[in-house]
Amino acid sequence: MKHFGPDLRKARTRKGLTQADIAKHLNYDHSYISKVENSKAPSPDLDTLLKWAFYVGAKEVIVNYVISYPVPTTTVPKKAA
Repeated sequence: MKHFGPDLRKARTRKGLTQADIAKHLNYDHSYISKVENSKAPSPDLDTLLKWAFYVGAKEVIVNYVISYPVPTTTVPKKAA
């Protein structure tokens, strides 16, 4: 799965927010925010990712998440003739 940290960092800086602002909003330690933004920690769970992306105005992160989400492949049985 794609790592969204760099995109979240760009959106955060565009909005003039600090890592401390994000950490406070998400109730995380600022060191975790830094690690995610620098691809040193995995992308957060979906709920946290959405909260973070909405807070920094990173709609592109949400769209990219949806686009990169693996679609389950299932086979539909064929009808017998």
